[in-house]
Amino acid sequence: MTLLHQPQVFFQNHQWRVTCLGLETLPGANRVYWVDAKDLLALHLDGHRYRWPLVMAVKNWVDFDAFVQAYEAAIAHHRPDADLPHLAASIAAGRVQRIAPRTPRVPATPSKRFFPRHW
Repeated sequence: MTLLHQPQVFFQNHQWRVTCLGLETLPGANRVYWVDAKDLLALHLDGHRYRWPLVMAVKNWVDFDAFVQAYEAAIAHHRPDADLPHLAASIAAGRVQRIAPRTPRVPATPSKRFFPRHW
């Protein structure tokens, strides 16, 4: 069975769109990402900032300015109860995280427990 219903679009830019379901990448994009409307104000692990600006800030494929534009439109449409200073602080933290130099991942050293000296 094919779903013929297309969700209503309230906002769209070159990478993201706000629909009746939430926030998502445009159909046909290289990456598919979707945030349900009820999860737009989910808190980050630190419990002090909204999650999505911080999550999207570290993804190289995301145009962060386009994401912020769509995220703000999604919140205005779906979650007008958002704490706006909290939202601004979350986006600012995402911008800082976006421009901060990334530390390359260093492979963990094998544990002696798993690799005894005599091997």
